[in-house]
Amino acid sequence: MQSCREQGLPEPKIEIVPNFVNLTIWFKDLLSAQDPTRPYKTL
Repeated sequence: MQSCREQGLPEPKIEIVPNFVNLTIWFKDLLSAQDPTRPYKTL
């Protein structure tokens, strides 16, 4: 959560539902808009 704050992003959304925990993490840029040779963006 600290990394999100440092990047100016909302904190991850954590939802607890029966048998699952859903975690939503927000990105500044669309993942599909990145360099296809780099599969993910590091913070």
